[in-house]
Amino acid sequence: MSTPNELDPTCPPGWKFNKQLCKCEKDITIPPPPPPPTGEILWDSNIHLKTGEAYTITGTYGDQSPDGKGVFMAASGSPHVIVDADGTFWLEADAGHGRMYIKAINFNAIMEGEIMFPDSFDVVRNSTQRLRSRHQEGGACENRGGGFGQTIEVQEQLAEYETESCHNLHENSIKKPLAKKIEQGKWIKFRYSCQNSPDNKKVLFSTDYDYNDGQGWVNVCSGEHPNPPAHLMDESLCMKESYAWLRMNNEAKGKVGFKNVRIIKI
Repeated sequence: MSTPNELDPTCPPGWKFNKQLCKCEKDITIPPPPPPPTGEILWDSNIHLKTGEAYTITGTYGDQSPDGKGVFMAASGSPHVIVDADGTFWLEADAGHGRMYIKAINFNAIMEGEIMFPDSFDVVRNSTQRLRSRHQEGGACENRGGGFGQTIEVQEQLAEYETESCHNLHENSIKKPLAKKIEQGKWIKFRYSCQNSPDNKKVLFSTDYDYNDGQGWVNVCSGEHPNPPAHLMDESLCMKESYAWLRMNNEAKGKVGFKNVRIIKI
């Protein structure tokens, strides 16, 4: 007869229970953790936004050349960014999908920082962070890949990934409920990695949160795109022009706060 532990075992992280063999075995479906970053900072809000003075970005700010490190506003809701003197910045918009684009060429990269939702989750539903994006480039789909993004979903309390093969064409949706909820008005740290697998056939994702509760970093989701479109795997295309962006999805006027945001090459 099976023991209760055999029916409901506790396997270590990265392992799963094989009911037929009644033992834990390594879960090969879980992608490996990302390698350490190279240390090359592709963009840093404390360098490229912080000035020691408060100001507001309504259109463009900084160098708009392909790797100029400037930013620009786009999408619906008349988005703008309010930058505080200490470098904290607030993406604010009317109802819609307001975005701040970051002109920093990237391919295999980590985006990390801190985020806070000051408004009701009925107003601001989520925030997305996108890497390896070219969807403003125009032309054929192969020239305007939307890239790979994670969404911090506070209304439904989920961690999500989604691939945008080109503007408004989405695939490979991955969702995982959060074991610990994000609270309104409280800062958390996030770290999102997007990288090709060693054989360059897949894209691997991993997201960690630090809830500032003394428990440190917690992996909240990991996954992969097993067969991404070829143009999203083309590093040479991304090296010509690619950007990252931050987005909010909101039902009425609202904002999302960010600070200490960096993009780091893997």
